[in-house]
Amino acid sequence: MHGMGDNPVNGSLSSNGTESQSIQIDSPPEAVWQLLTTIAGIGDWYDNWDTAEHDEPEQRYLGPGVGFRLIRDHGGQIETARCVVSEFDQPRRLGWIEDGPHGRRVVVGFQLEVDGNGGTSLTLSKSY
Repeated sequence: MHGMGDNPVNGSLSSNGTESQSIQIDSPPEAVWQLLTTIAGIGDWYDNWDTAEHDEPEQRYLGPGVGFRLIRDHGGQIETARCVVSEFDQPRRLGWIEDGPHGRRVVVGFQLEVDGNGGTSLTLSKSY
């Protein structure tokens, strides 16, 4: 799943500022859900962020209303995005509101569906 924002398998941009892309993963939705909700790993696969940190250091997983920060080094400048989980329907839907650098707000959503082979169809959407 590395670089979902880099090269979409099936992607589209609608006129209302919503971007959507889908990929197929040869793992069941429960395993994909575990990956999506493990805070320490988010920086490994989500967009061009370097790391993710939870507001509460002992918290390891996302959950309803959980807050976290995305952090990256952007040309020597440290940028952060403040995020709060806004949708949590395990293991089908996950979403967060991302208040990023320069006042940019993005509503991020993930939808997981079982495909015909026991794998997962994962759709990422972003609304600007």
